[in-house]
Amino acid sequence: MSTPQTFDNTYDAIGPMRAPAIVFLHGATATRKQWMPQFDALSDAYRVIAVDLPGHGELAHERFTLDGAAARVEQIIRERTPYKSALVVGHSLGGYVAMTLAQRAPAIVPGLVLAGAAINFTGLMGTLARMNAALFPLFPQRWLAGENTRMMRRMFKPEIAEAQIEAGYFFTSAGDVYRDLAGRDFHALLRAYPGPTLVLNGTKDWQNLRYEKAFLAAAQHPTLVHLHGAGHVSNLEMPEDFTDAVRRFAVRAFDQV
Repeated sequence: MSTPQTFDNTYDAIGPMRAPAIVFLHGATATRKQWMPQFDALSDAYRVIAVDLPGHGELAHERFTLDGAAARVEQIIRERTPYKSALVVGHSLGGYVAMTLAQRAPAIVPGLVLAGAAINFTGLMGTLARMNAALFPLFPQRWLAGENTRMMRRMFKPEIAEAQIEAGYFFTSAGDVYRDLAGRDFHALLRAYPGPTLVLNGTKDWQNLRYEKAFLAAAQHPTLVHLHGAGHVSNLEMPEDFTDAVRRFAVRAFDQV
């Protein structure tokens, strides 16, 4: 296994310096270490970068906002990728950051992969997000961390689970996350994005499955892939299948550039 390069302690990179880039954005409360299973697998052909979002990992001291997270990812793409562009893969919260970035700077995003990120936070879902923003700070952080540790060890292989546990959880950012998601119309962002979009969901991720058709209808050039038997964190539950889906989509997306 190759050792990723770590830059300013907030993002990792691996793979050929002159290869097309894929940037990975983690889900809420997680860190860039969520993408460890994809790193070596894709670094044969791509420059692979995984980023800590504000409020998480090495950026836990920064307040999370979608616009601030998108601006940070844009800077990394413009300054640290070989061709100043990158396919952007986002899981859950990372998917919403990816869509925000694609609306902000579509020319540097040749393709989007949205994994477990098919909920539009308008109407009722916006109200529920505001409720979560108020409720999350009321839960003891130690209890949340303990529950997450037990879930990790139950669901994932030891080498995957222990790496996530060691990287830590960042529940203190959850209030800011839900507060900023509330009221956002991500369908509108997809309608404005001219590039290809892969919607990638596990067949046990019931909530995102419920809303994915609307995301497919909003995207200009959509593709849908289901990972059969996977739940919400499909890249850790079925890492090989997830990686294969991203690789197939990347080939098509970069061929269109």
